[in-house]
Amino acid sequence: MLKKMKIRPSCKSLDGFFITLAIVSVLMLLYSTFYTYRATAEKNVKEQEIESFFDDCDAIKSASDLFTNEAKLFVIDSDLSHLNTYWEEAEKTQSVENAINHIKESGKFTKAELIPLEALYEKLIAIRETESKSMILIASANGIDDRALPVYLKDYELSDSQKRLSKEDKIYEARILLYGDVYKSAKEEIETDLSLFIDNVDVKYQTEKRRSTAMLHASVTIQSAGLLLVAIISVMLFFVYRIFCRNPLLKNANKADVSGNIELEENGFSELCIISERYNENMKKLYGEKEKISETEEIKEDVSEEKSEETKEEVSEEKTEEIKEEIREETIEIIEEITEDPDDEEVREDNLIREKKKEKV
Repeated sequence: MLKKMKIRPSCKSLDGFFITLAIVSVLMLLYSTFYTYRATAEKNVKEQEIESFFDDCDAIKSASDLFTNEAKLFVIDSDLSHLNTYWEEAEKTQSVENAINHIKESGKFTKAELIPLEALYEKLIAIRETESKSMILIASANGIDDRALPVYLKDYELSDSQKRLSKEDKIYEARILLYGDVYKSAKEEIETDLSLFIDNVDVKYQTEKRRSTAMLHASVTIQSAGLLLVAIISVMLFFVYRIFCRNPLLKNANKADVSGNIELEENGFSELCIISERYNENMKKLYGEKEKISETEEIKEDVSEEKSEETKEEVSEEKTEEIKEEIREETIEIIEEITEDPDDEEVREDNLIREKKKEKV
């Protein structure tokens, strides 16, 4: 018949097991926290970088619109402030050049992705020449001194045919250059190229966003796994403590308090089983010794009782012998007295009385 198997886990082994699980869960939580922090920081950096590319595109569009507006305003009212604003942006601020250089130096775009941007810049340079010619025509038509014109504008010269035009013709041709279909078409092409590049930036943004989101999801998954492991460890610790520590202790405590049987149950952790086993062995030895002592005491009592009875019998026999001896001696004395004075009746009566008393005794 198979013996009933008893599970007796060791505190040391369980300590090692739970400590290992705790270390693993803590490492998972620390790693997930670090990974989450890293993913969040990287996500913020990527978003800021992509946002800067969008800002560069806005700067290019704003500069292009500024060139167009300032050139048209100068053609209309011949105010030199528009001319100065135009060339301040074109040669000093250089928002377009700075934005394009920032995009190229970031290294985030391939050559194919940069094609719309390069085409846009070439068209901006070409349209700037058209705008410059229109502004020179207006300056020439209004007789503005060359010394009042920006230095950068002097790089552009009118053709001989344009120089021979009248004031009205110069103004008309200047307006045709800025309001004609060729200029409008060039502006639309610039906007199209800019829109294409913005689409490339948006694709880059969506790609980085998906990558950052995947990293965050991974970190959240690791954190969830770590928290789940901590919860499992807590539940396991609760049940292990209840089954292998609390219940055996309460059973043995109740048994020791209520019943006269002080033998402890050998259940629970192996260490508790060892304590119970040794306790039971010691108690068995103790009760065995007590039984031996009680048996020895009973034997001693029996022996003492026997000895006392024997002593009483011996004492009674000795007294009987002594009495008999005394009777003999007195009888002899009486006989001797009778033989010495047989006529003395009183003496004889006294002696007979004594003899009878002694016989009675």
